[in-house]
Amino acid sequence: MSGNLTGSARKVKDGAADLHNTIQKWSKYNSESLDIVNEIANIKLNTIFEQEKEENDGKSLPIPEELEPLCTQLSEYLEKFDRLVSKIEALALMFHGIKNLEDHNNKEKETDVILFKTWPVGMFEQRTRALLDMYKNEAEAKRVIAENICHVKDRNTMMCYTASWVHQPYINEATHSLYLEGLAKSRPCSAGWIELLMSQAEIQRGQVVGILPSLTTSWSPVVTVSSSSILLNALVQGCKLIKCYAECPSSDTWIISMSNGFDNPAFDDGETKKPPSDSVSPGDVTRNKDGDKKAGDDLDYRYGWGPFKIRCLQCCNKMSLFVVAVFIMCFVEGVAVNGIANAALPAIEKQFSLSSTKSALIPSSQDIGALCVVLFVSYIGGRYHKPRWVAAGSLIMALGSFIFIIPHLAEKYVYEENSAAITTDGMCNGTRGGGAAPPPCSNNDKYLPVFIIAQMVHGFGFTPMFTLGTVYIDENESHSLAAVYIGLTYAAAAIGVAAGFFVGGQIAQKLFVDFDRVSVDFDARDSRWIGAWWFGFVFTAVLFVLIAIPIAGFPKFLPGTEKYRSNKQAADNKEKQSCGSMAKALMKAFFKTFLVLLKNPVYMFLNAAGCAQTLIIAGVGAFSFKFLSEQYNLDFDIAGYLIGGLILTGSFGMFLGGLLVKIFKLQLVGMLRLCTLATLISALLGVSFLAGCPEVPLAGLEVTYADKSEKSGFADSCHATCSCDTQAFSMVCGNDDTVYYSPCHAGCSSSQGAGPMTTYGNCSCIASRLNVPITHSSASAKSGRCEYECSKLEILAPCLFFAMVSVLTAVTPSSMSTLRCVEEQDKPFALGIQWMFYRLLGTIPGPVLVGWVIDRSCLLWAGGSCGSSGFCQLYSHSQMSIGIMTWWVVVSLVASLLFFISSCFATRSDNKYEISKE
Repeated sequence: MSGNLTGSARKVKDGAADLHNTIQKWSKYNSESLDIVNEIANIKLNTIFEQEKEENDGKSLPIPEELEPLCTQLSEYLEKFDRLVSKIEALALMFHGIKNLEDHNNKEKETDVILFKTWPVGMFEQRTRALLDMYKNEAEAKRVIAENICHVKDRNTMMCYTASWVHQPYINEATHSLYLEGLAKSRPCSAGWIELLMSQAEIQRGQVVGILPSLTTSWSPVVTVSSSSILLNALVQGCKLIKCYAECPSSDTWIISMSNGFDNPAFDDGETKKPPSDSVSPGDVTRNKDGDKKAGDDLDYRYGWGPFKIRCLQCCNKMSLFVVAVFIMCFVEGVAVNGIANAALPAIEKQFSLSSTKSALIPSSQDIGALCVVLFVSYIGGRYHKPRWVAAGSLIMALGSFIFIIPHLAEKYVYEENSAAITTDGMCNGTRGGGAAPPPCSNNDKYLPVFIIAQMVHGFGFTPMFTLGTVYIDENESHSLAAVYIGLTYAAAAIGVAAGFFVGGQIAQKLFVDFDRVSVDFDARDSRWIGAWWFGFVFTAVLFVLIAIPIAGFPKFLPGTEKYRSNKQAADNKEKQSCGSMAKALMKAFFKTFLVLLKNPVYMFLNAAGCAQTLIIAGVGAFSFKFLSEQYNLDFDIAGYLIGGLILTGSFGMFLGGLLVKIFKLQLVGMLRLCTLATLISALLGVSFLAGCPEVPLAGLEVTYADKSEKSGFADSCHATCSCDTQAFSMVCGNDDTVYYSPCHAGCSSSQGAGPMTTYGNCSCIASRLNVPITHSSASAKSGRCEYECSKLEILAPCLFFAMVSVLTAVTPSSMSTLRCVEEQDKPFALGIQWMFYRLLGTIPGPVLVGWVIDRSCLLWAGGSCGSSGFCQLYSHSQMSIGIMTWWVVVSLVASLLFFISSCFATRSDNKYEISKE
């Protein structure tokens, strides 16, 4: 037969294909439901049976609560089985109708109507009804098992139920395989060979074993070794199946189904064609629950890389292990991007003479990078292999960490060999080596673009994780457990930030910036000290590469997770299109989806609230290290420990948010109200930022010199003969509890000791204030700021801890709310749009605005040239604390209000957005 099939032949062909698809769906559902049956059996065996063994009192124990959702899922599969049985029944009726129609149209013919070279039309009906009987009985057996398995109190009965579900006793595998494969895969055999088989129909099993070698040798084109077992099973059962082939006219060539056959003509239009991509052919590979290919699709559910997907690796093919891998990746990302990078800001500002407003571009630029790619990654990447995109992002972040090191490799830090802190020359004659103003038009800003590019590349890299990675977890796990897993990934990033501050503080305090090049004899208390801000990125670059390897091995979808996805990606089933038509379709769908999201009030107000929330987290977080070290005069390592500890304990809020969603089974409105309450509490606790320390009593700036009634600068008669105009800023603390700009500005003319332990004597300005002779022992000073009592940190620290817990508690419910207020297919794109808003209106301007607030509190600038203000050497504590407090409280209140408005819209749209309880 050639040409396109029409009429009855076409209907028979389509019906046969539908039957194959239906049977393969049954196999898939049976494999998926088997996981549920096994889980029920394990719960029963591990809990009820053990309790009954101990109690042995014959009383009936209550059914464990964890069985209820499993039973519900099992009942859903029973409904699917029933629908498949109804489908097979409908196909049998269709074949019956076609047979009657063809019989009516061919009344004069004595033989059955032949539409194909294989079977008469009646044969299709007979085989379909035989399969119908098998599957109808098996569906009823599964229903009985499902209704009783949760109530079983006997171990042997439970094992029987489980085995019955696996082996499906009402489906005769040998007969079933021959019936099913006979529709599509076959080999020709002559009538003489069929007669030979029929003549052996009543022989015993031993005789069959003896005849098989002769059959496989004599009829090698017909029977192969791989198909011998099928033939053996058919013969042992009486050869009833083989007899059916004798019903055809002897002059025709008939077909016996074998596993190594070629396509049945019933499945082509006279030309050699491959089956359509959305249909299931019996030759398609069917895999097991360990992650192999599923029947009926071209997805590979196995764990591994390329062709290297051996069976021993499939133990890694679990969502829990994927979460572990991305947990590590998010941890390293937090260490690099928001931990050591932010802890390095004071050192970078000092080495490259940058103001806080300029240095704020470094943490902001990571979000600029993310903003550039988030729409592309979330929309395009969301339709392809998400784990591989996440792994590629990790490699990109490794590149970003390497770029961050380039300024250190390119330029050596030049410092004064003899600063005012260590000179042994006279302090009051201006002859010390160094201390002159920086040369005009210094070009230290040239490395700022390098830092910005490095952080932008970091932003490119972590975008796939927080868009595609989040969706991958949500679509491969139950909604309630997905909330916990997503919360863990966010918590990992926060823990990484804490670890980054731990490490960054230690590096800044213990390692000199050029420790790999030179050895110095001064430490962090010296004004020339700059910590090794680059060192941590060496390790993060290596770790990003290593963690990308296991993440790339996960399949596009995890095995057995189809029940968590209401819709598969449409792109997997669409026919191939040209590049132009595909791009046009994508752009059209892009703008259509974008407009739908913009018209969603719940989603838009949720985005606005999230932007306000990220203004707080990104802005204050970027300069928290600097704030604590300046405000409370803390060493870098102590400040790192404090910030890391606060973030580490405060990150519990991210996990707490997901946990509260699970415990209270919060739906959309409940999650939004939780965010409202959390941000409101955070706003109230932000008032604690007013608990700042007193100002540094810098003579001439914050306090007056002894012989003056008002502050008029650093010049004074007490050091008029000292030529201090060219002295570098190197604070000393006098015995009069006053801080002086330098030993020269204190009028000191002698020194003793070396390094940070240097003391200065014969200080005329200190003697004048104390009203003692200049040679008196009290007329002395020591390096650094004065040590003064300030217990205000004991107020701020606990309040800041609870404020951070409150802020971070809203993170996970906010993300989950986004996934609940949009359509299933729009989730990746919605997260991408949300992250675009977060960066455009939150994390990008946040550090810059807070940097501006901090710069407004600067009292003393240095290192500036050619119109640049340089970096700040001293800040006003009161102005800094008031500015940060105002920022925190106002923005938190705005976020709380926006969350509340979003919840109001969600309440009005309750029926649309709420989902059923898990």
